[in-house]
Amino acid sequence: MTRRRTTLRLLCALGATILLASCSGQDTADTRDTTDTQESRSEANATERLIHFVQEYVTVEPSPGSTRVVGVYHIRNESDASAEMGILYPFPVDRDHAPPHIVRLWDQTPDGYRTKGFVRRDADILLTLAFEPHEEKVFKVEYVQRIRKRHAVYIVTTTRQWERAIELAEFEFRIPTMLDGVELSFEPDRTESRGDTIVHYMSQEQFYPDEDLTVTWTAER
Repeated sequence: MTRRRTTLRLLCALGATILLASCSGQDTADTRDTTDTQESRSEANATERLIHFVQEYVTVEPSPGSTRVVGVYHIRNESDASAEMGILYPFPVDRDHAPPHIVRLWDQTPDGYRTKGFVRRDADILLTLAFEPHEEKVFKVEYVQRIRKRHAVYIVTTTRQWERAIELAEFEFRIPTMLDGVELSFEPDRTESRGDTIVHYMSQEQFYPDEDLTVTWTAER
């Protein structure tokens, strides 16, 4: 029996953002040999469990009428197989939070960030990452959405779809001093003033949240 090299196609939700630490999305295995299907499926499942969402650094900038988010995300293939993963990056869309009117995506390359294509939908985008064995991919997302109430949201609970904690998650909530009565849904590690902005910083190892991160305010000056 010949052991084949398997290329996986996985679909996950970046809980994130964007994704999970052992992705439980849809998967198919493409092989050159159609025999031993069960073995192929076993290889696919094993590889799937070894692709992890390992790190994120996110800035959230609420302002009157809109929220801007910029995030950098690390996904690691810890398996011995090549893999192609589809990632759903969600937006907080409801009656008070409009679908983003600006969305940008970049891949990190040795020469810096390079614009990357994606499939756009109202409540998320779909992007694809192709991995070599034991490769880590880094990508950056920026989006801006209009808001109808004094409430900004960054989705983190989709991390649980990976079924493993993120090794390191770091967040900056950059709050303009014009916003009064600000309340955060989390306890920041530190807070500092940068001109007309108050920055609340939080860093968490083994991040496995059960609530999304939010900021509310009562008025603008």
